[in-house]
Amino acid sequence: MSFQTRWEKWSTIPPNVRWTVLEAVLMLAVARVIVAAGLRWCTPWMFRPRPLQEAGEGPPYALVQEMRFALSVAMNHVPWRSVCLPTAIAGKLMLHRRGWPSTIHLGVGKQASGDMHAHAWLELWGHVISGADGISTVVPLPASSLSPQ
Repeated sequence: MSFQTRWEKWSTIPPNVRWTVLEAVLMLAVARVIVAAGLRWCTPWMFRPRPLQEAGEGPPYALVQEMRFALSVAMNHVPWRSVCLPTAIAGKLMLHRRGWPSTIHLGVGKQASGDMHAHAWLELWGHVISGADGISTVVPLPASSLSPQ
């Protein structure tokens, strides 16, 4: 894809969403450092279940859509391989900045070849923000198994 084509696509995105995409790129870089450094020190914060929601106080649908879009664009255009866990961490950091409590879920499953695989996804008040495509192939781990010993 040529630079001009990329620029034309970028210019069709509304300015406020462009900032969110750039924030997602930055948070993916931070998440990559967190994963590389080891998750032990931040596990309690990342995998803590969100507080119970009150009826009618969910996030605006526009926020959910904007976060999904920004994370998907960012993860597909960064120069490194961005998989489910760093993307979920980046989304959690972005939502935390906006004051929305979210939860990262982990699951495990078997591939057709018989090999085990893991998957992470981010959920905000029942809305899957990132990692929706792999949820059907895994069994979620219980939250108690994620707390550090």
